[in-house]
Amino acid sequence: MDSFDATYRRHYQSLYRYIYRYFGQSAPSEDVVQEAFLKLYRQRQKRPVENEKAWLYRVATNTALSQLGRQQRWQKLLPRYKASMPQNEDTADPLVKAETVALLQQALSRLSKRDRVLLMLFQEEMSYKEMAEVTGIKPTSVGKLLARAMQRCAKELENAS
Repeated sequence: MDSFDATYRRHYQSLYRYIYRYFGQSAPSEDVVQEAFLKLYRQRQKRPVENEKAWLYRVATNTALSQLGRQQRWQKLLPRYKASMPQNEDTADPLVKAETVALLQQALSRLSKRDRVLLMLFQEEMSYKEMAEVTGIKPTSVGKLLARAMQRCAKELENAS
């Protein structure tokens, strides 16, 4: 098992980036990430965690969703998620990119919470096993559910255009 500092350095940036997409603001994102690492530190005192990356993402996701549920801001955050995604400068002019992002925001807003979470974890290049650990979905179901989420998103994009 790595030292806690090594684990922190290895996972902080990607976890922060992931959580930032929920809030679109630094302060609440940092709070959630710090809370996840604090919980990991405490968990390590009790017993080892097999897959710390997946464990951190699951704890951070649950914490973020809990905060968002209390604040009832979920629908407002989806546009921020896609707007925070880095755009490839070479692919299209700014007007085309803005229109594409707006269509994608609309499509994502019509998906279930589980579909959005799966798509965001996929964007973070997590393995199916890690996605299963984060979401609590059976590992054998992740691929099928992710494919369905992608199909639903594609269908929503077709309906929007």
